[in-house]
Amino acid sequence: MGDNFQNKTMASVMMDYDFKVKTQNERSKVEDLFDFEGCKVGRGTYGHVYKARRKDGSDTKDYALKQIEGTGLSMSACREIALLRELKHPNVINLIRVFLSHNDRKVWLLFDYAEHDLWHIIKFHRAAKANKKSVMVPKGMVKSLLYQILDGIHYLHSNWVLHRDLWWSLSDIWAIGCIFAELLTSEPIFHCRQEDIKTSNPYHHDQLDRIFNDVFAGCPIPYPKREFLTDDDQDDK
Repeated sequence: MGDNFQNKTMASVMMDYDFKVKTQNERSKVEDLFDFEGCKVGRGTYGHVYKARRKDGSDTKDYALKQIEGTGLSMSACREIALLRELKHPNVINLIRVFLSHNDRKVWLLFDYAEHDLWHIIKFHRAAKANKKSVMVPKGMVKSLLYQILDGIHYLHSNWVLHRDLWWSLSDIWAIGCIFAELLTSEPIFHCRQEDIKTSNPYHHDQLDRIFNDVFAGCPIPYPKREFLTDDDQDDK
């Protein structure tokens, strides 16, 4: 019985391996379909983004090819991919295809390509204003950008999806107001001296101070009830 069990186990392992090799050979490889080497255009939330074109010349479109960093996928990346496969709207980025590479366990996402994004528009006008060469964002462009953002967010909210990662930046409706103000003035509504426009890091101590001082100024915030305070908290009071 032991020999039979061992033989069946070995056969099962061989079948699994053969099936894996067969499916791997049949699976399309991103490097066989697209030219993208040396065409890195930036970074996304989860990895590097490349500008890509089809090798067979079947179309002349540019695509954005995102390589997920590391091996495998985080739960948040899985959720985002699952949502993007379901969501279809002109103002929500279109996920065209997902490529899996079992050799190096890499994941590639194929998107429509956009030449510019909102951050580059804001950064350009910020830099111009800082150099005393202020060029205001045209009102027609502000109106168009705001409409597209609101239309996309309305679609997401209608499908019970919260974006929570709007650049530039924070959570949905609040973020849209911040974006609108910055498009009109070419500077953040809570400007901080520490900010370096060459980076995309949105967290700055000085900026947080401005937010707390400006937003919560004059707002009476009741002190926590005694039963929720520790001894240390009581001493600090």
